[in-house]
Amino acid sequence: MEKITFNEASELEDTLFIDVRTPKEFFADHITGAVNIPVLSDDERALVGTIYKKESQPKAVDTGIAFFSKRLPEITKKLRAYDGKRLIAYCWRGGMRSHAFVSFLRSCGFDIIQLDGGYKSFRKYVRESLYNFDIKPEIFSIYGMTGTGKTDLIKRLAPVSIDLEGLAGHRSSIFGHVGLAPRTQKMFENLLFEELKRVNDMPYIFLEGESRRIGNINLPDVIFSNMLKSKAINVTSDMSVRVQRIVEEYFDSDGKIDQIREVLNSRILNSRLGAKNIAIMKEHLQSGGYDELVLILLEKYYDPMYMHSQKKLHAFAECSSNDIERATREIKELASRVGCGHQ
Repeated sequence: MEKITFNEASELEDTLFIDVRTPKEFFADHITGAVNIPVLSDDERALVGTIYKKESQPKAVDTGIAFFSKRLPEITKKLRAYDGKRLIAYCWRGGMRSHAFVSFLRSCGFDIIQLDGGYKSFRKYVRESLYNFDIKPEIFSIYGMTGTGKTDLIKRLAPVSIDLEGLAGHRSSIFGHVGLAPRTQKMFENLLFEELKRVNDMPYIFLEGESRRIGNINLPDVIFSNMLKSKAINVTSDMSVRVQRIVEEYFDSDGKIDQIREVLNSRILNSRLGAKNIAIMKEHLQSGGYDELVLILLEKYYDPMYMHSQKKLHAFAECSSNDIERATREIKELASRVGCGHQ
């Protein structure tokens, strides 16, 4: 059966990767732009694995084939929607699932081939490429205290920006996961690699200044080392503006408020702020005094940490982000003045 390596596939046009793994596997990490058409559901794969361990491999294979067979009409219908695309199917290592998928569909007349080495080969390609990536644009890093609108600025500076926190699905703080779906390290690296390729012909790009970690994500050296050498722009905002921004972002749903309540009960926040402050913040949360809660967090938790780290920051420039649109214009003009030009 015909196979193709990821390097070969990356040179082709109009390709579409079909991830035949379970929805859970796909959600954790997948080839960027791939669509999920699973051979087995999450529960079915778990059952097949149990049969393999407790009974026998042949019975596990037969069970898997039975599940796959029932899904074939649905699978063929989905694939017909991608007529004209170069279809490349993969599983974890280019093994039984993608082999069975491709073999059957080719027998039905579909022009589809198997990715040699599966998703594992793609990950090898990404890691080797990412960790040796030569970033060509001038880098400007946006720094500032919590609530100064750094992420908003990064989004407004698109397309000459990379939203690292957006890629990570985390805001890089103890409350950073609230209302978001944090991504795995693998998925973050996959997305980051695509973003670096997208911007690498631009004269300059903007990043949000980060520490080594964003939630559970470790920034690759290729990003972190270049960030440390970049031109740092420090943005500032009045306290009242910062409080309002945070309240609007974090307290707009019951689900987020429940997550905030969980963080207030965490050991790390209690050890930093003490039982008295935590009790006061819980009272504000219960009564809807969100401004007062955020003010305590900024004055007693976030700002002291930022002031400590700022001692190492040598800002190239500074601007106020009270008016976010004006700050966006000023930062673009600043990049132009240092000789990088506009996009």
